[in-house]
Amino acid sequence: MQNLPKGTLMKKPMVSGEKKKRHGCLTSWLILMLLASALFIILYLARAGYPQYSPDLPAWALPVLITIETIQIICTIALFKWKKWGFWGYCIICAIAFITNIWLGAVITAIGTIFDAIILYAVLNIGKKNTGWRNLN
Repeated sequence: MQNLPKGTLMKKPMVSGEKKKRHGCLTSWLILMLLASALFIILYLARAGYPQYSPDLPAWALPVLITIETIQIICTIALFKWKKWGFWGYCIICAIAFITNIWLGAVITAIGTIFDAIILYAVLNIGKKNTGWRNLN
C-alpha cells in the first residue's frame, strides 16, 4: 500500500476483532428497500388475482416480477448481515429487473431499478472511516 500514488482512494479492510457499525443512512436505505420489495410483492399478488385489469401483461410477467422482488429481499437481508454477495446479487437482480421491465414496456420503472443499485452503492460508501462497504465480508 505504500507504493500507491498520493490521493489514491484505498479503503483499509476491517480487522476481524472490530465491531461493525452501520450508519443511519445505510440502515434507513436497507429498511426502505425491504419495505418496497415487500409492498411490490403484495401488489403483484393482488394484480395476479385480477387478470382482467391487465390483459396486455404476459402470463410469465407476474411470477418473474415476484421472484425478482423475493431475491431482492434475500440480498437486502444479506447486506444487513454484512455479506458482500448481497450487494452483487442485488446489482445482478437489478439488471435482470431492468431487462424485464424494458421488455414489458415499463421504461420508467426500468430506469428506477438502475438508480436503485447506484443509490445502494453510494449509501454503502458514505463516510470516511465507517463506510458500509468496508464492513462487508
